[in-house]
Amino acid sequence: MFNREETSENFSISLFGLDGGKKFSSTEIVESNVIFNLVDSMPMRRQELRNKQN
Repeated sequence: MFNREETSENFSISLFGLDGGKKFSSTEIVESNVIFNLVDSMPMRRQELRNKQN
C-alpha cells in the first residue's frame, strides 16, 4: 500500500457521504481498513450488504 517511512507532509484524505457531509478527514496516512470500515458503516453500504445476503 504505502511505505511507512514516507512522510505525510502535504497529505490529506477526506471521505464524503452521499449527503455531501464530510464523514472523515485526516492529514495523517491511515490504514486502508480504517477507510473500509467507515465506508462499510455508511447506510447505503449497509443496505448493499444486506441485499447481498438475500
